[in-house]
Amino acid sequence: MAHDPAALRSYLADRVAVMRAAGEGVAVDAEESVHDLRVALARVRKSPATFGPALPTDTSLELALRLKHSASTLGPVRDLEVIGELLSSVEAGPLRDRELAVVRADLASRLDATGSEISGVAHHRLVADLAAYVDLLEPRSGDLRPLARRAVERADKRFGRGGA
Repeated sequence: MAHDPAALRSYLADRVAVMRAAGEGVAVDAEESVHDLRVALARVRKSPATFGPALPTDTSLELALRLKHSASTLGPVRDLEVIGELLSSVEAGPLRDRELAVVRADLASRLDATGSEISGVAHHRLVADLAAYVDLLEPRSGDLRPLARRAVERADKRFGRGGA
């Protein structure tokens, strides 16, 4: 069964819309926006690996590098958010309180820098360029199910290697 090429374009366009909204959230320090932006970036970045045979062969290396850079700036921020959440769940005490204060201070500093970067011209240009790329995208015909099945199998193997 052949897929509708518009379905892949729609999927990618939805991810770009999430990137745009989450980027606005990061700029104003909205809860979960760093996580949402990282997930959207990852899904767009991994689309060529998942749907490569359905995508044109001229997939932009420049866009991939810009996505990777953007994702790399968000990683340390999200890590600090998670560490802060974990520390907050631990019983209060002098050591926990001191560590939590350090994590929160580092997080605030990194959020300011990241918010400025995500609010900046480079990120807005990246989102606009991705949107333009998706609008012009002409996926090749074919069945997406084997591609999706293969992606799920790879994820299952990675999960299995990570342990129960």
